[in-house]
Amino acid sequence: VHPSREQIAQERAPLLVEEALHSAWRIRTVGDAQEAGVMGYVNSFIEARNRLTVALGGQEQASVVLSGLLNKSLFVEESKRAIEGHTHRLHAPFDGETQLPEQLFLEMFLQPIAEDIDAFALEMHGLLNEYIDHFLQHSASYVMPGEALANTNETRFNHLLHLARHAFDADPLHRMQWVWNLAIAAGGKIKTDGTATTFFPNGALPPARNSGWHPGLLPKSKAKGTKAEKDAINAQAKSLGTDMATLLNSQTGRLVCLMGRCASLFSPTIESPYLPEDCIYNLTELEVELPESLEGVGKIRVGPALQSRVLLDLLRVHEACKDILTQLKAHEGVHDFADIQNLAADLLLARCPDMVRFDYPAPVVDALDSLGDEPWTDHHISRALTLAGDDEACVADLQRRFHILQTLRRQYRAFIIDEYQDTNPAHFRLLARLWGHRSLQHGEPERPLGPWDPTVCIVGDMKQSIYRFRQAEVSVMRRAVAAIMMANEIELSETRWPADVRREGYGRDPRPIGAGGETSAFISADALEPYETTSQAWRHVSLGEDLDDYAPEFSGNERQRARGLGLIDLTSNYRTKPNLLHTMNGIFRDVFNPRHHLLPGNWHASAQDLVAGRGEEDAPGVIEWLMPLAAEERERSQDLLVPVDAFSNPKSKDVHLEHELIASRLSALLAGQPTRVWSASSRTYEPVDAQEAPVDAADVMILVHSRTHVPDLIRRLQARGIPVVADRQGSLLGRPIVQPLMATLNLIANPDSRAGALGLARSPVLGFSDAHVQTMMDQPVEVDWWHHLQAHAPNPTVASLIAHLGGLVRQGALYEVLDAVLDHSDLLVAFPEDADRQNAEAWYALAASIGNELGHEAAAIHERMGELQRLKHKGPPATTVPAGGA
Repeated sequence: VHPSREQIAQERAPLLVEEALHSAWRIRTVGDAQEAGVMGYVNSFIEARNRLTVALGGQEQASVVLSGLLNKSLFVEESKRAIEGHTHRLHAPFDGETQLPEQLFLEMFLQPIAEDIDAFALEMHGLLNEYIDHFLQHSASYVMPGEALANTNETRFNHLLHLARHAFDADPLHRMQWVWNLAIAAGGKIKTDGTATTFFPNGALPPARNSGWHPGLLPKSKAKGTKAEKDAINAQAKSLGTDMATLLNSQTGRLVCLMGRCASLFSPTIESPYLPEDCIYNLTELEVELPESLEGVGKIRVGPALQSRVLLDLLRVHEACKDILTQLKAHEGVHDFADIQNLAADLLLARCPDMVRFDYPAPVVDALDSLGDEPWTDHHISRALTLAGDDEACVADLQRRFHILQTLRRQYRAFIIDEYQDTNPAHFRLLARLWGHRSLQHGEPERPLGPWDPTVCIVGDMKQSIYRFRQAEVSVMRRAVAAIMMANEIELSETRWPADVRREGYGRDPRPIGAGGETSAFISADALEPYETTSQAWRHVSLGEDLDDYAPEFSGNERQRARGLGLIDLTSNYRTKPNLLHTMNGIFRDVFNPRHHLLPGNWHASAQDLVAGRGEEDAPGVIEWLMPLAAEERERSQDLLVPVDAFSNPKSKDVHLEHELIASRLSALLAGQPTRVWSASSRTYEPVDAQEAPVDAADVMILVHSRTHVPDLIRRLQARGIPVVADRQGSLLGRPIVQPLMATLNLIANPDSRAGALGLARSPVLGFSDAHVQTMMDQPVEVDWWHHLQAHAPNPTVASLIAHLGGLVRQGALYEVLDAVLDHSDLLVAFPEDADRQNAEAWYALAASIGNELGHEAAAIHERMGELQRLKHKGPPATTVPAGGA
């Protein structure tokens, strides 16, 4: 555990990650690893790193993967917990060396389709048998000549025959691979983009011309028999093929095929003798020991042993890189949010504390790391104390830590947590550790019957769960809700409640009200006092019976039971206009419909209709849906002063059309002008009246899915004279106004740099024309670039500015040079927007911050800036504070 002084600077964090990776690759011996900060398993780390370098195609590719893992350590740790828990349930070891059981991965593939696979596979098996029987009845006309034409028995039809008669099994793991094997024989190219795949084309099987896998059925045109007979045979085959194709292209069918494909690539359980050797689905397994060359191997797949080895190696190297990163942060005396979270986990005994991880016996460490699915309990601590046995030092230290935890719990009598949908699993575990039983002192009442002592209240809306990049998923809130309802159900048996606190069918307002009459307010306090305060009787609220007339959809026994156990769902909305609320109810019903769930699970939110609390007589709200539709392509004007029409430009993307519509509509609203919309029914433009009063730009907010295209939107708004500002516009070091400042810093740090001199000359700071630049670059530099720039300045004013800047540079006045560029050049004239000014100030502050760290040396600052610039979107963001009126 390393004490730190301050939070790590935002721009420094990604650089430390890169430095940690470089350190990991430089390690050659055990001593190197220990000096870098790697704790435990040093030899296995070096071996794992070397294997990864080979398996992932070199150090550069491995660094990309590991960098992504370090930036998403929370996901890695949660995945590791899940894998470890699943491995233990299979009674297999999880020690970083032993191969993970194949069953673990296969069950992961099966999980999303476990409820559907049996019924789906049985229906497909029945239809396939009918299809096979149908053609076997006409084998002499279709099957035998088809096989003779292919000159092999390795045909799609024989493969389907093998699946129907010999390869069908009752095991669900086997059945999902069975469906995939059926799909590859029935279809040509299996599509994975959500569009329908052509299975059993016209009741037949795909031809051999694309895949080399012969259908094994003679086409209708070549089969023997009368036209009527062939039409009847083809119609029956087409009907059966259509039924199977419909099933395979259904949402369930696509998911089963996807999981079956994953399982077959991982560990195929169906061996068909009718797959040609050169078929794209006939794959050679790569083992842990990779061959020196893949020449002559054919198409390959990564086998379970190699998959397991790479996964375990990634986890081991990721853990070592985290240790190295911790050491680097300790050397600089800084910490980040992950460090604070880890310290909290150590304090709350959510895991074995890092300080004693290599002092406690290994079984004790494993027990403390096994928190379980009910993190408010202390069972893992009890197991650890038992396993510590006669190790008196370990027992004494662990008991001391446990006592501190129980004492901490005494400080919290209630938890009220808002926006709970933004909580991730790690947050949930830390919070739950504080919910457990506290230490009791003499004379205090016994603990409640439930699993925790304090009152716990969470508030959230699962539909607003948008922080999945931090692993804040709906499933976390569902778990907390289920735990609270479980605790409340246990406490229904509590016999120590005061009279009239609980009433069947009613909830209770927990806020005590003073007994002073009508004007009494809620009793408030900031300390727990020993004396009693007189209050009115408890106020009870119906759990839902009185909603039958007001909102029948919110009544019912199940909802009342849930409310009785603490799940209070929102029923009314007093904020939104009634017509807008009804529209949004319909939108949410569609958006959250299960038909959109490609992967079923408890991480999907559900629609929740609300009743309008405001009267229908309120002025209606307005919702406008802008649909970007491209117009007919027209010839573009050659006049550079005529702007390009985005809607007739074939190169315009949907996002550009959407931005153009937003800018056009906002321009009309801000100016109080009417507009018009295209009517699909009348095929004409219809007028839309202007607002009664113009809209103020400061009242407009635009929410975007991502910031990728924000610069394009800002440019289109500014082109219409609309004041606009964005909180972030991508990377700070990629902003246009920053480039002249970087060129200035480059020339200061590298006085002989032609690139720095050229970049500064052509920038708005000096404003050299191409002719001036060419003349200057053709002449030799006699003294330095500052004198050379001054001698070829386009006018006396610029020459005076260059002379001033050169003098400051020779005095070593770095920041004064930057001040002069910002204050006395035309830089802010060329970039007049408030956001540009803030970006320039942010760059200046970043340079000063780096200077404070590195000693205000221009070369060092420029080198660090270059490192940050190479990080691109991972570097410092361009953040601006909205100005008034924008």
